[in-house]
Amino acid sequence: MAGLFCPLFLFTGSHWSKMDPGFGPLYLAVGICLLGVGVVGRLWCSLYIAGWKHRVLITEGPYSLCRNPLYLFSFFGALGIASTTETLTFPIMVGIIFFSIYQWTIRKEEAQLLIRHGSEYEKYFQSTSRIVPRWKNFREPETVTADAAVFRRHCAHVIWFPIAAAGSVGIHWMKDLGWLPTFINLY
Repeated sequence: MAGLFCPLFLFTGSHWSKMDPGFGPLYLAVGICLLGVGVVGRLWCSLYIAGWKHRVLITEGPYSLCRNPLYLFSFFGALGIASTTETLTFPIMVGIIFFSIYQWTIRKEEAQLLIRHGSEYEKYFQSTSRIVPRWKNFREPETVTADAAVFRRHCAHVIWFPIAAAGSVGIHWMKDLGWLPTFINLY
């Protein structure tokens, strides 16, 4: 997605920021909050699956809320990055592309999990929603065991979210200084 959005973002601006100077910082703050939820949520999910993902069916912690919390938190992170553009166009585009891609990915993984875990996964499938969290289902163990090397790799994947948001802020800064032209303002 970055390969598609970055060139577009380099030369577009925010119509909203031009109309109301207070809008940009507010929208940026919302984006940073969404980004934070995404990063922390992905780390929380990673703690539960680090080293166990292909061995056992994880159904506790964030995986008791929904079957795909890692994708849900990735969506929040991507939406947060898109929101730092201070437009509605980029978050809408990210949402459409994200759900188009992940619906296919999720269905493919569900088929694989059914083969790997059989009736255990079928029961989990029936009791836990695909992507919308059900807080009444939340349960967590007293302790979690994780493979430190796998968890560290997951952390390395998450670092790209704040780096992308910082890049977006840097692009805004370069536009404000006149270093980058704005050819069109998006809503």
